[in-house]
Amino acid sequence: AYLSGSELLLQWLRFRSAIIADAIAEVRAVIDAAAPGTSLGAYVFTPSLAPLVGQDYRLLEANLDVVAPMVYRLGDGPACLAPEIRGLAGLARSIGPELREATALRLLGLSAGGRPGIQEGPELAVDAVAIEVRRARARLRCRAELVPVLWLDDPSVASAVAASLQGAPEGISFFPTGDQREQRLAQVAAYFEQCRLSP
Repeated sequence: AYLSGSELLLQWLRFRSAIIADAIAEVRAVIDAAAPGTSLGAYVFTPSLAPLVGQDYRLLEANLDVVAPMVYRLGDGPACLAPEIRGLAGLARSIGPELREATALRLLGLSAGGRPGIQEGPELAVDAVAIEVRRARARLRCRAELVPVLWLDDPSVASAVAASLQGAPEGISFFPTGDQREQRLAQVAAYFEQCRLSP
């Protein structure tokens, strides 16, 4: 919906989506011929950003067994929500100087619900994780398993896991980048232990 202003841009993004989906279909055919029954998965951009890079979950799902959206609420690289939103806001400001991160959040549909916003530093509120995983679930027609990838080094990793579970994923994966792995995995384990003990 947020891309509806330019038909030429929409045509380009549909073309990119079709090319990417065709490439995945070719990989699926090779795998099925060489090793029938082998699962195929893909790490994809989070639902808010996927259309901007030519990833259409519904087209991809036809040939994937696992869809793993990278739901990185913090970080400073590609696929990390906060810097991508800042980049979109920068593009928006080139159109109109009054446009800010709030505009990019609205365009991506991340200002609803718990009102995740860019906090001090390169991160979004944990609510953004819940919104994105629920969106991913809604875009998949249940052929592929949903296994969101969370940033393991997130100081609020247990809260991010809880938010992720609101989208009813079949699993959760983690992307570790720093030296806090054991501490963060202990937080995740404690969260699941608490869930197990709660009635």
